[in-house]
Amino acid sequence: MRTILILISLISITTISLAQGQRPPRPEPPSEEMIKKATEELSLTEAQVQQWKEIHVKYNPSREDRSKVVGIREEMEKELEATLTEVQRQKFREMREHEGPAQGHNSRKPK
Repeated sequence: MRTILILISLISITTISLAQGQRPPRPEPPSEEMIKKATEELSLTEAQVQQWKEIHVKYNPSREDRSKVVGIREEMEKELEATLTEVQRQKFREMREHEGPAQGHNSRKPK
């Protein structure tokens, strides 16, 4: 009986320690998903969608360096905004304000 309790304890401890070390990576919305959402909410034209895809590709490799992500993201968003009409730009800024902390936009005010 004592051996069974020790065995169960060891299995439990091992399982708990393994589970604590396995954290899923923090997901970032893929560019395609972001573009799809913007297309629906901002009524982007095909030309604008193409421009957004090109901008996302341009900035994607740079995202590997986490220390520069905020500055790079701001640069990318300026380019994205430049492709929009004034009405779309205002709505885009409102969308950014309402995003949660996972996106990193909630503390920034639109210019």
